[in-house]
Amino acid sequence: MAERAWLRSSSLRVAVWLTLVIWLTSSGVMVAIVALSERAMLSPVSAALDEHIDLLVEQVAEDEFAFFPWFDRELDERLVDIDDLDEDDEERLLDDYAAHLQEASVITDDVGESVRVRLWLLGYAEQPGRIDRPLAYYAVLILEQLPDATHDFVIERLKRREREWPERWRWETMSIAERTELLIHAPMDDPSDRRCVRDSESNRTAPWRRVFEKGDYSAFNVPSDRLGSEQRVCWAKALPLGTTRVITYGIEATDTLNAVQTNRRWRAIGVGASLLLSILLGGVLGRTIYSRLHVINVLTERVREGDLDHRLRLRGTGDDFDRLSTNVNAMLDRIVDLMNGVKEVSDNIAHDLRSPLTRLRNRIEQLEQMASPTAEDIRPIAEQTDELLAMFTSLLRIAQLEQKAQRQPFATLDLAEVAKEVVDLYEPVFAESGSRLTLTLPSGSALITGDRPLWMQVFNNLLENSLKYAAESPRVSIAMQSADRHWIVQVRDQGPGVPEHALERLTERFYRAESHRERGGTGLGLALVAAICRVHNATIDFANDGGLVVTIRVEKRA
Repeated sequence: MAERAWLRSSSLRVAVWLTLVIWLTSSGVMVAIVALSERAMLSPVSAALDEHIDLLVEQVAEDEFAFFPWFDRELDERLVDIDDLDEDDEERLLDDYAAHLQEASVITDDVGESVRVRLWLLGYAEQPGRIDRPLAYYAVLILEQLPDATHDFVIERLKRREREWPERWRWETMSIAERTELLIHAPMDDPSDRRCVRDSESNRTAPWRRVFEKGDYSAFNVPSDRLGSEQRVCWAKALPLGTTRVITYGIEATDTLNAVQTNRRWRAIGVGASLLLSILLGGVLGRTIYSRLHVINVLTERVREGDLDHRLRLRGTGDDFDRLSTNVNAMLDRIVDLMNGVKEVSDNIAHDLRSPLTRLRNRIEQLEQMASPTAEDIRPIAEQTDELLAMFTSLLRIAQLEQKAQRQPFATLDLAEVAKEVVDLYEPVFAESGSRLTLTLPSGSALITGDRPLWMQVFNNLLENSLKYAAESPRVSIAMQSADRHWIVQVRDQGPGVPEHALERLTERFYRAESHRERGGTGLGLALVAAICRVHNATIDFANDGGLVVTIRVEKRA
């Protein structure tokens, strides 16, 4: 049953939304971080590839064939740089190079043909019977493999063969596609070449496998030897040759591109892991919310059935659920207090009204037996009726104040002036009873926001209470002083005081200490004072200090 309730509850929907929010947020952050790191790694490689292509475009546009400096390297046999050579040194170096080529001619036919053509171009061999590539290709190989200082000397020798080249291999007559192809394929015999070139129409290309792509660029796994046993990763883009032919041209960036692939794998793992963690966290949070709300729902169902004894357990975390539990517990405590108050008020009304109503009935029965009742006979009945009416008027007034009804708009008033006005009225009364009433006020005004008649009622009730229950007190004083943002009003008498256990109950309706019951009264005077204080957000406290001391704290006008 609990599981069904969980599946139907809004807490499950909260859990689902929490899961989505947490997963989308964490995944978005992770993807953004990987994208930034990937951009940082790929930007230098892309810039280098674009630089290669720009250089290629510049060389293709040249009017004459020029050495294409893809690499800046020297022959392995050369130990020092050669900056300045005379003609004899150049001839001797060229002879050594020719001898080196002849030693290398024993390897494959492809390399053998390349060696024979190069030897012929330099004048060390007869013209080969068949040439499959442009002569410029072999000229580039020669220029790459000889020191820069010999290039002018070698180029002059190569130009001697220019008239023997077939017309279609002359640089100035080549198309842009042919020039591009020549420059791309020329250095490919160099094992240290970092370039990667795949020609869709060439049988020499090995199979490439695309790993990933980003915009115009793609990463390929490219075999680095004829057997394909060693792999390198190239960053490449498509390069059109003419209108129909396209080659894939790139540079090797194995370490960088492997790092990018690793980042992407970790991103996929991270997104999957964040989904699992989000589901777990969302489920735990949703289940926690459901369990906390379920306890509150169970309690409210018990309250609805009339059980007011149970309370919510606080976890001490101070979160919203703890605050809600605190408020619910306080609300239940208040309900219990109000119900107990209603019961006690009912009991007090029954107790306090029974005697005056009984006396009233007896008086009426006596009047029925009289032949001609006089005004003196009727006056006690009227007095008892007025006492009952005053009691119900006080009850109605307290109810109106507690329900915040019949409240007039508050205005600014001088509390010191109100106190002085009431004291002026009661001074003769206290003097007649043998007591002295004194008033101590602060210098200036004591401004508050409130209802003037209600505060006059407060001072009236407090002084009436002193007259009634502290009649033998030689002195009753009212003192008013300022304290921070409040005005403090103290009404002090020198009477017998109130028992300590009764101090907290003085503002209860109809409550009167046992020692005061014989002095009459309804027990509503201080309850009305407390209600007026609550309406004005003021506090009232009682203490025994050589008599009863009533302390009221009310906020100053803002």
